[in-house]
Amino acid sequence: MIVESNIEVQNLLRDRLKRCGYRVLVISDPGRAISRLEAFSEPNVDCVVFNTADIGASAVKAFNHLVTGEYTSDIPAILLLGEAHNSWKDHAKLDKQHVAMSTPIRLGELRKSLRQLISEKNK
Repeated sequence: MIVESNIEVQNLLRDRLKRCGYRVLVISDPGRAISRLEAFSEPNVDCVVFNTADIGASAVKAFNHLVTGEYTSDIPAILLLGEAHNSWKDHAKLDKQHVAMSTPIRLGELRKSLRQLISEKNK
């Protein structure tokens, strides 16, 4: 799942990740993404990517909510921090399966992190 409000970035991430074999669901609103995940006691999501670039601090809030949620804390997540948002890393609840990355980021780096997080989850 990608949480991103910029349509161009949504399309870019969706297209590139689909080419790599991922099924991609894009949601523009972080609150709606969390609600959708919490609607199921076992959400069928391998990883969630939150991008702060256009969404802002609500992406960090949703990321932290996912990390501490009863049904969502086991879902790996990546918080993409826009250049102006790197200080928000201090407010994110990070651990082995919930990581932050600074943008701009190369797609290869994102794919590598996705592979690592998903493989750890499936162990």
